[in-house]
Amino acid sequence: MDIREACKRTYFGVVCNGGKRSKSSITTVVVHQTQGPTAESAARYLHTRADGSVHKIVDTYEQYRDAPDNLICCGVAGFNGPALHIEMAGYSTMAWWFPFNRKRRRMLRRCAWQVAKWLYSHNLPNRYVSTKALRHGERRGWTTHEALTDANDAIGVTSTHQDPWPFRKKHVPQRYLKRYIGIYLTELRDAG
Repeated sequence: MDIREACKRTYFGVVCNGGKRSKSSITTVVVHQTQGPTAESAARYLHTRADGSVHKIVDTYEQYRDAPDNLICCGVAGFNGPALHIEMAGYSTMAWWFPFNRKRRRMLRRCAWQVAKWLYSHNLPNRYVSTKALRHGERRGWTTHEALTDANDAIGVTSTHQDPWPFRKKHVPQRYLKRYIGIYLTELRDAG
C-alpha cells in the first residue's frame, strides 16, 4: 500500500483518444476528480467512454494506468494535446472532502507522487498554473480541470464542469497537494 508503488498492471485502455504524440509536446499535468468511489471503478468506467479518458487514476489504496503518456487522452476538451491527465477518486463536495481525514490525505499524497513523477520524467517545473497564468499563455507545470474551465474563454477549452471542488477556494487539499508534489519532486531529483 506504499504510495510509491507502480500503477496496477491491469491495463484497461481507453476508447476516447486523439492519437499518439511526442514526449516533447507534453507541457502540463491536469488533476481531476472522478465523482466515483474508487480508482478501479473509474478505470473501468472510463475504459468504455467515448467522450472522456485519462492516463492515471488514484484513490486512497491504489492507482491504475489507463493510457500511456504518449497517447492523447480526452480529459478537457480543447486542452488535451499538451496534457497528462490524472483523476483522484471521490466526489467534488465539501461533505466528501471534510473532515480532511487520513484517507483524503493519503489519496492526495498518492496523486502528488504520480504528478511529481510526471514532472520529473518530462522535465516540467513544479509550478501550479493558475487560471490567470493559463489566460496569459503559461502552460508548463501542473493545473486542475477547474482552472482550465475557468480560463476557457482565453484558451479554447469547452468543458462543461469543474473539478476538483476544494481547489476552487484554495482550501487545505490544494495546499497539501502542492506541498507533497514539492517534497516528492525533490526526492526524485536527489535520487537522480
